[in-house]
Amino acid sequence: MPFITQGKTNWKFLLIVIILAVIVGGGALWCARRPEKPYQPVQVNQSEKKTSEIISLDETWNKYTNYKLGFSINIPKFAAISEDNENNIVISNGSYYKWTLMIKAVKNDNELDKLIKERFGSACSFRY
Repeated sequence: MPFITQGKTNWKFLLIVIILAVIVGGGALWCARRPEKPYQPVQVNQSEKKTSEIISLDETWNKYTNYKLGFSINIPKFAAISEDNENNIVISNGSYYKWTLMIKAVKNDNELDKLIKERFGSACSFRY
C-alpha cells in the first residue's frame, strides 16, 4: 500500500503509521522513565540456612544443635559428630565409644518397642 497513489495521499496508510509510531514511542518512553524497584534481598533465618552446628560451651562441653530435626545435645569436646547413611546422628571419639541417635518416626509405644527389639535384640525395651 504505497503512501502516494496516482497523485493522491493515502490517508488510511498514513494514519496507521502514525498510530503505530505513537504506540511504539509511548511504550519505549514509559519503559525508559518508569522507576526501578530497589533490590530487596530475602531475609533468611540463620537456622534455615544451617542444618546443624556445634558451639563451644566451656572447656569441657560443646553444644550440638540439629535444626533440621529440632533438637540440641551437649557433647564432650573430644567427641566427633556425624550423620551415617541412614540419617542417624553418630557421636564418637574414634575408638573407645560410639553413640548412635537413631532418628525414626513411630506412631505409638508398641511400634517403638518393636523397633527397639528388632534393632537391639528381644531383651531390650524402652520400658523399665
